[in-house]
Amino acid sequence: MSGTQHETPPRSIRWGHGPVELELTAASSGPACLTRLTIAGHDARITAPRPLAEVLTVAEGRSFAGPRLVRTVVGERSVLEGWEERPTPTGRELVLHARDEATGLVTEQILEVVGDAAAVRSRLLVTNDGDRSVALRAVTSWVSGLGATRADAPPAAAAQGGALADVSIHHGRSDWLGEDAGRRRRRRRPSTRASRRS
Repeated sequence: MSGTQHETPPRSIRWGHGPVELELTAASSGPACLTRLTIAGHDARITAPRPLAEVLTVAEGRSFAGPRLVRTVVGERSVLEGWEERPTPTGRELVLHARDEATGLVTEQILEVVGDAAAVRSRLLVTNDGDRSVALRAVTSWVSGLGATRADAPPAAAAQGGALADVSIHHGRSDWLGEDAGRRRRRRRPSTRASRRS
């Protein structure tokens, strides 16, 4: 199926289908980052955007020492080269094309909305377009903070978990979601305090 292709990435990409709308930004020499997400009327602005795709290789590490797979050298070094929007048999998808010149790794991040579902499905395809082998350790399908609320949101909204407090995240801890590794959780759990009576 053909789609509309844009060889020179814009400074801002606004895309959506049905109840989902995304806004992404990309510098002329940087990766795509999610800056706003609206799902079924729940609107959140990401104040500290991160590259949507992270790639960890054996030779190229990352600058973050915690358990989260963020701030990889390849992810931050990749450059968005273009994007295309195309229909699917069940909805629409946005494909982001990026390249890391140092390793020759090319990524295609596919963001898909199926029908009128209030959800985004994301997957990442990594291809080695260079002249040497690259050993991958891990790749992500989606990286973004989701805790920011609208600039005009009342303080009570932030206290209740932000604009996306009712959004659930479906994720898996292994390569095979078919092995019952998939989990569903609320984006933010309410805090509880234990009380003691004397």
